[in-house]
Amino acid sequence: MNRFARLFCVCVVIAVSFASPIAFAAKTKNTTKKSAPSAATLKAQADARFATIVVDAYSGTVLQEHQADKVLYPASLTKIMTMFMVFEALDKKKISLNQNLTVSSQAAGMAPSKIGLRPGQTITVENALYALATKSANDAAVILAEGLGGGSETQFARMMTERAQQIGMVNTNFRNASGLPNRYQTSSARDMALLARTLLARYPEYYHYFSTREFTYNGVTFRNHNKLLGKYPGLDGIKTGFINASGFNLVASSERNGRRLIGVIFGGTSSQSRNNKMISLLDKGFEDAANKKIRLASNDPGRKNNKTKTVSLPLPAEKPTVENIEQNKNEDLKSAKIEPEKETKKEAEKRIDTDLPSTNINYDKTANSDTSDDQQPPLDDKVSVADKGTTSYWSIQVGAYNDQKGSENAIKSVRKIAPDILGDAAASIVPITTGRGTLYRARLAGLGETEAHKACAAVQKENIPCMPLRSSQ
Repeated sequence: MNRFARLFCVCVVIAVSFASPIAFAAKTKNTTKKSAPSAATLKAQADARFATIVVDAYSGTVLQEHQADKVLYPASLTKIMTMFMVFEALDKKKISLNQNLTVSSQAAGMAPSKIGLRPGQTITVENALYALATKSANDAAVILAEGLGGGSETQFARMMTERAQQIGMVNTNFRNASGLPNRYQTSSARDMALLARTLLARYPEYYHYFSTREFTYNGVTFRNHNKLLGKYPGLDGIKTGFINASGFNLVASSERNGRRLIGVIFGGTSSQSRNNKMISLLDKGFEDAANKKIRLASNDPGRKNNKTKTVSLPLPAEKPTVENIEQNKNEDLKSAKIEPEKETKKEAEKRIDTDLPSTNINYDKTANSDTSDDQQPPLDDKVSVADKGTTSYWSIQVGAYNDQKGSENAIKSVRKIAPDILGDAAASIVPITTGRGTLYRARLAGLGETEAHKACAAVQKENIPCMPLRSSQ
């Protein structure tokens, strides 16, 4: 081999030796995929929004607590405060139970859960209360809010916030009457326990609404979302709540042998796990209360036969009342912890409440298009395709359909296929715009990982498409 040939070979070897690592690095970079969140990361996210407290209703003694003062999203626990405000107005004779309230277009256009009221219809105050307590109806919440807030849900939310802070709910700020997603609507487990105590003490004659198992309106029967009613001894209220950003919430009240406890859970990973946790908390609470020999109430206010104004619980201390709420109409409360932002109509239309189960879905694409200054951008309720082996709360998607009715029928069908898993799942219809028009995704949420995969396996056997999803929150 001559000198020029040898020199050429050496150059080729050198070039290859430099190029290979570069090519390999480029190949590695292009094929590297973003890893899914680890189970530890997802568990940490779930733990961050999990909070509990158990208190003796009579004395206020705290029996157990975990992150009880952490500021979290109340979801439909908000409706407890809405009902409290109604009870207060009834007590002051500002309204009456048989008074008719007119349904506004804003109220009728609320996202589910709702009872399907139409603009111009009327509903009595009492029926609206039953709708809140059982169906967790967002349309009924807005009707009551507008009735007490001078026609403005925003004004009513200011009134709610002010009243909540007067009774000592220091971590609470309301921006709507329903609990639909709003990043500035906050509360805490301790605040909700205090609200429940105050409600029991002040308005025992109205407490029976929270114990209602089912409510029939316009020929349709709505069952209470609180599945512990009638199953846990002595449990007779109060309210469930769920949005993706909060997880599964519950305020429960139970009486046993003359003692009443209030339990609060924020951030359950499914309705079943939340309910199981509440049973555990209350069992331990009754045991602890007995061991501590906490004084019993002489007359339990939550009993069904107690509809008098007899107050057996000591009232929590309140701050002085601000007489003229109208003076604060155009400014946020000074005690609010977060400044408001404006919400666009497009953002508002994306809201959807998946509070709890519904086979009576009536999704309105224009729901919640309130452009008032005090409404906030909704929280991100997106879901992502699941990776097995992770922990979070899950949902399943059972197809996307050309019309809303198709999604409704799909949800009803899959409930029948796996009733043990999907009977209590939260139903939602999510519209998406495609090049072919609008499709309606049919989903059932509030499941554990194992439940989601098991449900999909059962549904797929019936030749119905099914995909397990994990929340991206």
